[in-house]
Amino acid sequence: MKQTKYILLSAAVLLSTVSGMTVASAAEAKSDASVTLIKDADPLRIEKTPVIQFGKQTISGSTKTYKARYIDSEKETINGVTEYLAPSVHIVDNRGTNEGWKLDASITSFKANDLVKTELAGAVLALTPTRSVKIENEPAVIPTTQEAVELGSSAKTIVTATTGFGVGKSNYFFGKNSADTTPEVVGETGNIGNDKVTLTVPGDSAKIQDATYVAELTWTLSNTP
Repeated sequence: MKQTKYILLSAAVLLSTVSGMTVASAAEAKSDASVTLIKDADPLRIEKTPVIQFGKQTISGSTKTYKARYIDSEKETINGVTEYLAPSVHIVDNRGTNEGWKLDASITSFKANDLVKTELAGAVLALTPTRSVKIENEPAVIPTTQEAVELGSSAKTIVTATTGFGVGKSNYFFGKNSADTTPEVVGETGNIGNDKVTLTVPGDSAKIQDATYVAELTWTLSNTP
């Protein structure tokens, strides 16, 4: 039996090399690669809202428009240069539909921190979107002719991302950053600040000395561009 097996094997080798030719063998196989994409727990969201402060201002019987302060806690240092950041809102769109979105904002009236929460009648907060910053993909486009949006109790549109824009992460700023560190810009007093975020207070509004007036903003992000 051992001899027979040896002879058959030799024959097979001879057949494969007859006339100096080698018989090539080819094989093909296929396999799969897969991924399952699941929904982000919060696919369309506001990741950060603006910090808005107007500091201390002198009571006046004339109508005054105050500029927002630059906040000491809102700054970054790049290449050794420190800049105070303009107020900004950060948006995340992880839906995967690329259908766009709309950001609206509304505000309550400004009320004092006294016992009866006295209203600062007629005070108007206005925001002007000035630039978008690309974090991932293309952000919503800020119009070249920027206009101030005066906020009120009814929601008003601040930024709109059309189809294909605003996907992933993007930031939207109101005004320019500032490298000016003087007290009038960063401190609590004075009116040299960000003119794209303003508060107008009528001269004939009753005002309480040393009171801090606070209003609450509501930001609404919807998938209807």
